Amino acid sequence: RRSSATSGDAGARRLPSGELAGANVGAGPALQPLPPQLPPSVGRSVSGHPPLLMAPYEDPEKSPLDLLTLAHNAFRRELIDVYEMLAYFELAGEAALHAEAVRFFDHWAVFDGFARAMLDMEHAVLFPALQAAHIVLPRPLQEEPRAAASQALRDLLDAVGAQKGALLGSAKLRVEMGAALKACCDAIAARATSYFGMQTTLLGSVLATAHARAAIPSKRRAEIMREIAAYFLKAKPDGTMYVVMLSQWLSGTRSRSAVKTNAVNMAAVQSWRYDNLSAVQYPRYAVWEKRYFASMHDDVRFFKARRAALEARNARAATKAHRDLTRAVTRSNKRELRSYDRATSAAVSNPLTRALSRSSVAPSPSIGTRAQSAATVPGVAPSASAAVNSSAPDVSGDLSGLSISGEPLSPT
Repeated sequence: RRSSATSGDAGARRLPSGELAGANVGAGPALQPLPPQLPPSVGRSVSGHPPLLMAPYEDPEKSPLDLLTLAHNAFRRELIDVYEMLAYFELAGEAALHAEAVRFFDHWAVFDGFARAMLDMEHAVLFPALQAAHIVLPRPLQEEPRAAASQALRDLLDAVGAQKGALLGSAKLRVEMGAALKACCDAIAARATSYFGMQTTLLGSVLATAHARAAIPSKRRAEIMREIAAYFLKAKPDGTMYVVMLSQWLSGTRSRSAVKTNAVNMAAVQSWRYDNLSAVQYPRYAVWEKRYFASMHDDVRFFKARRAALEARNARAATKAHRDLTRAVTRSNKRELRSYDRATSAAVSNPLTRALSRSSVAPSPSIGTRAQSAATVPGVAPSASAAVNSSAPDVSGDLSGLSISGEPLSPT
């Protein structure tokens, strides 16, 4: 179908060159090009998220910097889940439902509380413990500059919450929900990446010194990690959820069934539970984890499924439109080819056209023969006869194909 629609003479009858030259059929058929093939990403038009890479993490007893990395990686992991949910709203637009927007903001409230608890923990537990060990912090990590950088991140978190009332109250504004909230999350990701990178770079060089390792031995680092876990557990409004979020990124997966079947990843979470939770809190962690998967993880899975269904529907609609356009162009090209074929056949079937076609390629008398015949005309000067013969049309070609009243015509 493609070759018949794009080739100029694929649908027309093959004609001899002499006949087609004598037939006055004009230019070839005007064919329309077929639409290009659809790309593999048809139906998917989301912009993704900026790179949020996990920082290296070993064990607080081996690396003092892991005291900072644990919460940072948990923040990155949960922010990636927020982006997965926003991808649905960015793709759905006005098709997003009010209940879906409410579910997203409920999820965001938990993430927002965890992010604020992380910032409070740094000011209340981590940096005071380092200062108590007589570790001199660089200027950007001292209290006032650190508080200013932390407040800038809090202001960005507040910007998302400030849009909740408007986006939930108006269906028209909900059309812009994906783009508006994604712009806020992009700003949060950029600010957090800069803030975390500054802390990791400056604090890493300080804690790598011999004085810092002597001031904060492995036993003391384990105590600080337990203090961090206890602070998250007491944080409001949902400390038990924050403790699970703090440690679940160690499993490296978002599927609860995969966690249960992966002994290596599960061992990392189990080891963290054993080292940092009390004897009373340790058995309760399984209950907290179950609630985390039933709410936070199920939210992400729900919006992923909604997005996949919407992408499939968009892909089917785009494929149908492309197929209909291809069929319309193909039918138009076929009609053009049939019209051209009829015009060509009608021109070639005309006997006079055939005769003129053959006469246009027949050898004509030479100039010497014309001059000789003009000189033999009685009463006419040779120059005048030559002029008459030169202006008269040459019909001395092969006319054997024509006849008058059944009598064949001769060249004379």
